[in-house]
Amino acid sequence: MASKDGTDERKGKGEKGKPRAHWSDAQTKFLVSMMEYHLSARYRGQNGWTKEGWNCMATRLNNKYPVSKFSVAQIKDREQRLKKDHNIVKSIVSKTRFGWNPEIKMVTTIDEKWNELSEEQQKWRNRTFPYYDDLQGSRREAAEGQQMDSQIRAA
Repeated sequence: MASKDGTDERKGKGEKGKPRAHWSDAQTKFLVSMMEYHLSARYRGQNGWTKEGWNCMATRLNNKYPVSKFSVAQIKDREQRLKKDHNIVKSIVSKTRFGWNPEIKMVTTIDEKWNELSEEQQKWRNRTFPYYDDLQGSRREAAEGQQMDSQIRAA
């Protein structure tokens, strides 16, 4: 059950005993938009966001949603879950005769094709993923930025 402070007691404890955060759709959308905003080299290292990037995102998120009091660990956890979901949906969309409908934010195909997928992938049959398009762009931009940084260092 979600409490007033944005945590979810049902899901147990997160990192360092703090309850796992409960994320509203608006909070998740704001986080995704901040992830896009913080793609610059100032906030990104070779393997992801820098400490400064995480702290900046936590500050902005908590300023917008002060009741939630998100920790950096909770934000990292949400980012990892979004990345995992994005990778699953992307793996489905990349298969033959599967597609992505940006209007309804769902994977599309004929009914028979769903049986070819793993159990984890089949969970997306009737689920929307409203962050797919934004994350797709963010991940591509991050990869391109890292590639450019590598080329500059090599020159």
